[in-house]
Amino acid sequence: MPKDSKKLNLITTLNTLLVLFAVLTPAVYLIGVHSYQGEMDAYGVSTNTFSISVYETYVYAFYTIGFFINYCANGFVTYLNNAYHLMYVFTLLMLGTAIGLKKVPFKQWLKAKLTDRSNKVLNYFSDLAIKYHWNNHALTAVIAIAILSFYLLISAVLLLALFSILWFHIPGAAYNKTHSNTEAAIAYNSLNNCCPKNEKSKWSSCRTLTSKEGQVIYEGILVAHQGDYVGFYSEKGSFVTQIPSGAQIVTKLKSQQCPSEESEDSSTKPPLN
Repeated sequence: MPKDSKKLNLITTLNTLLVLFAVLTPAVYLIGVHSYQGEMDAYGVSTNTFSISVYETYVYAFYTIGFFINYCANGFVTYLNNAYHLMYVFTLLMLGTAIGLKKVPFKQWLKAKLTDRSNKVLNYFSDLAIKYHWNNHALTAVIAIAILSFYLLISAVLLLALFSILWFHIPGAAYNKTHSNTEAAIAYNSLNNCCPKNEKSKWSSCRTLTSKEGQVIYEGILVAHQGDYVGFYSEKGSFVTQIPSGAQIVTKLKSQQCPSEESEDSSTKPPLN
């Protein structure tokens, strides 16, 4: 019997995990799709031209969920910092209680009192349970059925709410957050001439579509590149175009796009005699 019970518990656990996996997989996929759509809509580029694979969708979902987890963790840490004084007072009270309980006579007296009262309370509730059991009391049976029905109703409502959160609210929040983050990145690149935020980066944030003759066709943020089509965002707007024959997408070095202050100052200094 113990082996059969263990097998039954294992099968039940596996079934629960499979159900959760079946529910969460499409929900995570929707988060990735909405996150990608939020980014592309911020650039003004349609996702019909630049579709992404299932793998890339889950990558978008992974980063989006990671952002929300990080956001919640930071909020929790902030809450703990704000509640530090409460934790400090609680610790002092616990220490004081522990020191007081070290006195043996008080500890034995308290234990005896609690045991005596707990026995009386248990006996009282045991008598009530026997007296008002649904086998002995019709009203209790009616109340039990009503409570069970209410519990099932509430469980169904909570289950629908969970599906609503997974299928609508979280993907919508992913879309809005990715959209706002992309707009902030666009504003930063526009104000800083495509210079990256990371000072250690050696590459510019923008790209250049250059023809085989060396002429610049488009220059700006590379939104997407798929097959023969490419999408750019610049101060003039968004552009989706087919890549001409022989054209190249060039990434400028940070030193070319973002000259340092020292180089600018040295260029303005007069030459030494």
